[in-house]
Amino acid sequence: MNLKKFYGNYSSGANAIIDYKNLDYSDYFNSKILKKYVKEIKINIKRIKIKPKNLKNKVIMNVGTGREALAFMQFKPKHVYHYDISQFQVNRLKDYINRKRLKKFISTKRLDLSKNPLPKEKFDFIYLHGIIQHTDHPGKTLRNLLYAMKINGKMWFFFSRAGTLIRFIGEMQREITKFLRID
Repeated sequence: MNLKKFYGNYSSGANAIIDYKNLDYSDYFNSKILKKYVKEIKINIKRIKIKPKNLKNKVIMNVGTGREALAFMQFKPKHVYHYDISQFQVNRLKDYINRKRLKKFISTKRLDLSKNPLPKEKFDFIYLHGIIQHTDHPGKTLRNLLYAMKINGKMWFFFSRAGTLIRFIGEMQREITKFLRID
């Protein structure tokens, strides 16, 4: 299965964060949805003893749908660098950035974390929520991220919890479909 085509076309990211029936999903970057992500980020950075004010004027890296990258804008960083393996997700975020005139503060690029090198010692904070376990080579990905982080920088990783029925079913689906050629 071609992961570059799968993510973004058949997957839309951390819906557990935003799964509310009364939200308008027609706008992928709806302000109510982004507020859910801001709340989740605040909870997570508190766990590693980072205050929201400490993200001001920092260079942040994020990977995924683009919603978290936009949510980070609430903390007034110097710049947010967004990456995703899906050109679909990158194009959707790029269109939003252009419409909202955010190029000075946020950029997006298609990149495979386990294969494409990141800029060296660039990021003050790297935030990956449910990403690492989906890369082809988590070890290579981690090495790539470590070289990209500035000295005294920080990283946040969230790994999907194993052991729940939904995770088991998801893993079974991956095993069953890995031999299929889905276009």
